[in-house]
Amino acid sequence: MFTNLQKRQTLTVLGINTGTSIDSIDLAVARISRVRGRVSFRFLEGFSRKFPNDLRQTLIALAESESVALDTLIRTDNVLGHCLGKAAMFVQKRMLLNGVKIDLVASHGQTIRHTPQFKTLAGKKHRGSLQIGAPGSIAVATLLPVAADFRQADIALGNEGAPITVHAMNQIFRSPAHSRLIVNIGGMSNYFYIPAAKGGASALARDCGPGNILSDSLMQTLEGKRFDRGGKIALSGSCSKSVLQALMTSKFFSSRARSTGREEFGRIALQKITLLGERDSLSTADIMATAAELTVQAIVAGVKPILRKDRSIQKLYLTGGGRKNNLFVTRLRESLTEIEIVLVDELGIDGDYVEACAFALMGEMTIRGIASPTLFDGKSKRRQFPVLGSIFQPPLKKV
Repeated sequence: MFTNLQKRQTLTVLGINTGTSIDSIDLAVARISRVRGRVSFRFLEGFSRKFPNDLRQTLIALAESESVALDTLIRTDNVLGHCLGKAAMFVQKRMLLNGVKIDLVASHGQTIRHTPQFKTLAGKKHRGSLQIGAPGSIAVATLLPVAADFRQADIALGNEGAPITVHAMNQIFRSPAHSRLIVNIGGMSNYFYIPAAKGGASALARDCGPGNILSDSLMQTLEGKRFDRGGKIALSGSCSKSVLQALMTSKFFSSRARSTGREEFGRIALQKITLLGERDSLSTADIMATAAELTVQAIVAGVKPILRKDRSIQKLYLTGGGRKNNLFVTRLRESLTEIEIVLVDELGIDGDYVEACAFALMGEMTIRGIASPTLFDGKSKRRQFPVLGSIFQPPLKKV
C-alpha cells in the first residue's frame, strides 16, 4: 500500500505525539506536498485526547522505575497501541466528515527510557532509547500505513536519537529572510535555532533541561493535582537560591549530552527538591517557584549563546504546554530582555500540536524514503544520514 503513496505528490498525514509529561495524546492533521524536491506544509487541524487514568499511571510508573517487569512492558505496549489507534480512528472519522481523507499515520510512541550516555554492554559502548505504543495496532484500527520508531536509525549511526524533530521543525518553520528561535516547553524544554534560508547556516538544537515535568510531579505529590494551572501557585511563592543552586548541579548541565529525560529530571529530581524544601522549611508555593525557576534558567542558559551568535533574531517563539504557564513566560521575558517573546501560534500552528506536526512530516519522509540530517550541533561532518522510522502495514483482505 505504501508504494502507492510514494507516487503521490500530496499526502494528508496524521501525526501523533504523547510527550514526556504523559498528560494527553496530541494529534495533528497536515497536508504535505513535494514539488521538485521542495516541501509545502499546511496544518489542517489538531485534536487532544485524554489517556485513561490507569494507563497514564502505568506509563508514568514504567518511565520512573529503575527496573521494569517485561510482562508489564509488553502488555502496556499493546494497551497503549490500542489507545492510540482508537484516538487516530476518532480523528480519521472527524476529518472524513469535513471531506478530508487521511493517507498515513505517524506515531512517535511513548518514551519509556532514554539513555543518551554511552554504556558498555557485551564489550561495546551503546546508547539507547525505547518508545512503546504498538504501531501495528494503530494500523489495524485505521487500516492505514503507520510510520513509527523514529529514533533507532539515528542511534544506529552513533547519535543520541534526540532531539529527533529538528529537521522537520527546520522544514516547517524556516523563513527565507528571518532567523527563528523556537523554544518548546513540554515535559522537557528544548530549543530549535532555524537560521534564515538565504544565509545557508545549519540549524542548531538541543534539550535545555526540565520543562513542565518537575512542576507537574511536585503538584501531584504535594497537592494531589495534575499541574499548576497557569503557574498560579508558583507565582505566589519565592524561589530559594540555595535549592536552585543545588538543582543546577545535575549532571546534564555539565555534560556534553544533547538530550535528557525523566531519568534525570523525574523521580530523582523530585526527591531532591522535596528533601531540600523540607530542610529549608519551604512552603509548597516556594518549592513550585524554585522548580519553575530551574526550568527558566535552563532555557536561558541554552539560548543565550544563540542570541549572541545571531543578533538578527527578533523573536523567541514559545511552544508546548509550558507556554501557558504565566510564571515561565514572565521570568523568560525578565531574563531575556534583548528579544521579544511570543507564542509560536503566530506562525500559523497551534502550539499544542507543533510536535505532532513534526512527526507528521517525519512520517511523510519515512514513506518516501527521504533521509533526515540529525546532528545539529554545527560541528559534525556526517556523510550518512538516516531515513528515520519504520513502516507498519495495515491488514489486507484475503486474496
